[in-house]
Amino acid sequence: MSSSALPKPWRWIRNAGHNRALVIATPGSSVKAQIGANYAARLANLGFVTLAFDPSYQGQSEGEPRDQENPAARVEDIRCAAHFLMTLPFVAEDSLGLVGVCAGGGYAASAASTDHRFKALGTAQAMGVADRDLLDAIDYYRTPRGYNAHSTNRRYFTSLGPMLGFDAFQLASFRAHLS
Repeated sequence: MSSSALPKPWRWIRNAGHNRALVIATPGSSVKAQIGANYAARLANLGFVTLAFDPSYQGQSEGEPRDQENPAARVEDIRCAAHFLMTLPFVAEDSLGLVGVCAGGGYAASAASTDHRFKALGTAQAMGVADRDLLDAIDYYRTPRGYNAHSTNRRYFTSLGPMLGFDAFQLASFRAHLS
């Protein structure tokens, strides 16, 4: 989270005690109430504490310019979500995982490669933010199934430079050597 942007979370909690927890990294330009909420609810039903959030500059979160897709900010948002979960007395500190969907999978891989609090990483359709499939995927959020009133389904023009230069997996082999 940058100092000018605060993500707005959506938490799903099912059990008391020390629970395994998951941060949900949502697709690029999406909000927590879209795909993130679906994953969070289903994983909570399996016994996890889950946290999905609107990333900085998106949905109900803070930050200007609106609709900016900034990979560095997204990775920092994930780290801040992990920090938040570690402050909760019912979350087991040694059982934190990360689930990333679409571009969120790339952001999740990047965050997990440098943040050792994450003990597990799962992705669904993980891709870098410059992949052609990702650039086409935004059409899904314009359908009735993918639409949410808090999502503008737009991307701020200056987002393209940082997105095209982002390599989500650059440190993956480095982290493997540290484990």
